[in-house]
Amino acid sequence: MDNSQQTSWATPKPAAWGMLIGGIALIIAGILSGDLAGLVLLLCGGGALAAFGAGSLISRPRLAIVDDGLRVRTIAGASSYRRDEIVRIRIVKFPRFGRKVAHLELEFTRPDAGSSGADTRLVVFGRWDLGTAPADVADALRHAGLRVDAPRD
Repeated sequence: MDNSQQTSWATPKPAAWGMLIGGIALIIAGILSGDLAGLVLLLCGGGALAAFGAGSLISRPRLAIVDDGLRVRTIAGASSYRRDEIVRIRIVKFPRFGRKVAHLELEFTRPDAGSSGADTRLVVFGRWDLGTAPADVADALRHAGLRVDAPRD
């Protein structure tokens, strides 16, 4: 499928399942190790890996284009934002291990019933979250009629 026609993005299922199964395998290895230090390390690492894999499976899709805007899903649940609530969409590059890595930055705002005036939310997705290059997702969002700002270095 052409990325410009894709309307939802998430961590690839095989990678998420691999993390979940790998985490469970590490937990079992820790239980069978017979060494206290190995038990602690393998249980911690396996638990974290399994939790990360389960979270990647639960929060699918992470980002989706819907009729009236965008839907963002996290472990806490999904939030939908209308087009008029989207403040900014852009590609930002952060230094990581000696090179710049692209991320998709989304900023939303909604009128708040409280005295603060507005509720603002910033969401940043990397390649892992989206399952593809953030620039490809930005192109698809642009193709869907959303305004995407020029990349920031």
